[in-house]
Amino acid sequence: MMRKALLIGCLVLAVWGGVAVASPQITVDQPEYDFGSIGLGYMVKHTFVLQNTGDEVLNIVYVRASCGCTTTDLPASSLAPGESVPLEVLVLADHGTSKNVFIYVHTNAPDSAGNANDDRMDFDIKLVVKGAITPGQEYNMAPFEVANDMMILVDLRDAAAYQANHLMGAINIPANELADRMGSLQKGARIIVYDLAGEAADAAVQTLLNSGYMSSFYLQGGLSRWVAVQGDRFLIYETPLPAAGGSITGGSSGRPYDLGTLRTEFYVLIDLRDAAAYAAGHLSGAMNIPAAQLSQWFDRLPQEKRIIVYDDDGTSATAAYQALDNAGFDRPMILLGGLNEWIYQYGNQYVLSN
Repeated sequence: MMRKALLIGCLVLAVWGGVAVASPQITVDQPEYDFGSIGLGYMVKHTFVLQNTGDEVLNIVYVRASCGCTTTDLPASSLAPGESVPLEVLVLADHGTSKNVFIYVHTNAPDSAGNANDDRMDFDIKLVVKGAITPGQEYNMAPFEVANDMMILVDLRDAAAYQANHLMGAINIPANELADRMGSLQKGARIIVYDLAGEAADAAVQTLLNSGYMSSFYLQGGLSRWVAVQGDRFLIYETPLPAAGGSITGGSSGRPYDLGTLRTEFYVLIDLRDAAAYAAGHLSGAMNIPAAQLSQWFDRLPQEKRIIVYDDDGTSATAAYQALDNAGFDRPMILLGGLNEWIYQYGNQYVLSN
């Protein structure tokens, strides 16, 4: 009887032990990535490969980084035994002389004591992305700096009125088409709409606000008020300017944008590529002035404002910057890395096609 009891006890312990051993386990191909050096304003991308080397399903609960400059992308969070998943990490070289970013991966795998991970400090894998940051040129604007300042002007008048005269960089979306075409605008952008004298702008802002475009405003008094106060400043026109006027009465949206504020914040964004490349995709608010024609615009561009030029990769932007600087413009700038670097960092955000 004693031998039988001992045998049963051993079997129970064996079964219990087998159950206890079964668990998920996370491993990574290389936990540390040294990118060497990169210029200020550029972005580093690296993919770590995570694998479940245990014998139970691994659930990746969340991934967090030690720096707000870092984002991660994980296409799957549940891994069967033996399965792997790529973890893409993007680190922006936004300041300083170096980066040393930690990425913590939290899962349902037990810790070394067999306890479940149940708090923020109890991570399973710590990954590292590190390297040096080289200083940039003072005339370069990083994509994140341009994105932070991005201002989208929307002219609500019909195509003929827009063609006759409009603010530099404004895109044309007639008021009666706004509801159908607002999807081309970025919800995080500062959007300033205007018409001739304020007739439709307030209602347009209300439409945008109702659709989640929470940084939407209307130019107080419209284009005619602008002409009355600012004259032809920042305007492109083929015909005489509209008559001065425009109502300054506040609308129901309560989102007027002061003319003086717009004048202070105004900048010009110039796409230096040819017309076909521009039509295929360009940054919101960019004017198309091919590099060979830039000097023809020197008497129309505002000398005291930031003028940001870009091409695909910076090939012609440096020469354009030098031409503007030699011509006496106060604040010529280059979009760092051109449109290629923008798309590398932001995808198609703020990119429009004709």
